[in-house]
Amino acid sequence: MTTPADALRAAMPLLARHEGRWTGTYRYVTPDGTLIDRHASELVCSFRDDPDFPYFQTNASIWPDRPRLDMEYPARFDGQGIAFDTPIIRGRFWETGGDPTASTILGHWVWTDPSFIPFPADAIEMFEMIQLSRCGRYRSRVWQWLDSGRLVLRTLIEEERA
Repeated sequence: MTTPADALRAAMPLLARHEGRWTGTYRYVTPDGTLIDRHASELVCSFRDDPDFPYFQTNASIWPDRPRLDMEYPARFDGQGIAFDTPIIRGRFWETGGDPTASTILGHWVWTDPSFIPFPADAIEMFEMIQLSRCGRYRSRVWQWLDSGRLVLRTLIEEERA
């Protein structure tokens, strides 16, 4: 019998390659390239035999001068991608079928908790691109923060499989 985790792995084989623990660095930069924040991170991407939430991700943000921030992101599988709807974020991630490198996952999400937006904003949307190296040991991610369609911030993330 196929489990919910097996069905998700089969439908999203690139996402399945992200399973495991990742450590890295987040850098927040303005559109002109000015660094405004930086912190370490630990993420765990896991697949579960839960019919409602077959994908589960935990994120830890670690600053040298602030308390550690731990967050959980259970995700549903809708047949084409995974969808998060938590008190913190709501959004969707999917694989790009036309990607000749088979390395790209795309996402679109919004903060459902406005306290996570580090500046005054009207209508923030986030677009994320995730690249996994061919060897599966490294990944890079870019978040583009748009306020009413205008770029206001980028988050540059470099990670390595732990």
